[in-house]
Amino acid sequence: MNPLCSRHPAPRLHLAWILPLLLLTSGCQYGRDRLYDITDVVDLKYGCGWNSIGIGLKAEVTDYVGAGAGLGRYEWVAESYGRLRVEAPSDFLHFVFAGYDGEPLIEHVPSGEREMRAGSAFYALGINCCQELRPPMIDRFRIGAEVLFFNVLGGLYLNTGELVDFAAGIATFDIAGDDGLPLDTPIDLYPYTSPIVVP
Repeated sequence: MNPLCSRHPAPRLHLAWILPLLLLTSGCQYGRDRLYDITDVVDLKYGCGWNSIGIGLKAEVTDYVGAGAGLGRYEWVAESYGRLRVEAPSDFLHFVFAGYDGEPLIEHVPSGEREMRAGSAFYALGINCCQELRPPMIDRFRIGAEVLFFNVLGGLYLNTGELVDFAAGIATFDIAGDDGLPLDTPIDLYPYTSPIVVP
């Protein structure tokens, strides 16, 4: 018998009415937060500048493991971690499984006079062993790579933590704590000033 014609419709049909009702009563904020959540799944890193130069490549599997090769110095680099963004100058020095990237090794502008700090990462045997400043825990599990080519730097990362946040957000759970935040919310990893609490 067709469940639409029966006196007691199948439980699934009741659920079909609940979802549109939930979407209508939650207003525009729910839709905007889900749209922002899906854009958080892809993290971008980009840098440039007339006084910037570099050539190299680095791949990362989570914030803890990475390997690369090349040299570079960039006067301006922006990197997103989900909804959040850090902007700072950056040095790049990698020899396959050992390397460094982050805060300039020789400062042109004292770190206290800059608006933001991004921190520094030291790699030994491919392990990011000595990073003093890290993004929120949910944004540390991403996979991707970056390329340096003369005065341009570009990187693309799949943020698996934000993918989980998007899936949970469909049921209105905000595990990243970023609902209501605008895209590219600027943060300073030192000291950490994001509205999101870092463990």
